[in-house]
Amino acid sequence: MMNCNFIASDILKKLCEDHTTLIKHLRSMIESKYNGHMPSYYEVWDAKQKAIGKMFENWEEFYRMLQKLLMAYINQDPNTQVFYHTTPTSEDDTD
Repeated sequence: MMNCNFIASDILKKLCEDHTTLIKHLRSMIESKYNGHMPSYYEVWDAKQKAIGKMFENWEEFYRMLQKLLMAYINQDPNTQVFYHTTPTSEDDTD
């Protein structure tokens, strides 16, 4: 039986190409690949969340990339206005 971790690793490549792929399309893809086995909507939804988490595992790195991207926009067009807000958290914050 497939679990959401197995499905997540299976759909990761598809989500890297298009992270907006709908759950129903992912379910159809799995059904056709595995000869009619149709996982539940929730299993595929959970797998999609896990796969996206794998794609963006290192949030600090992506945050630094965001700052560089915003600065590039500003350098390209000085009239660009950028607003972002950060909230400091502790390493122990699990909420």
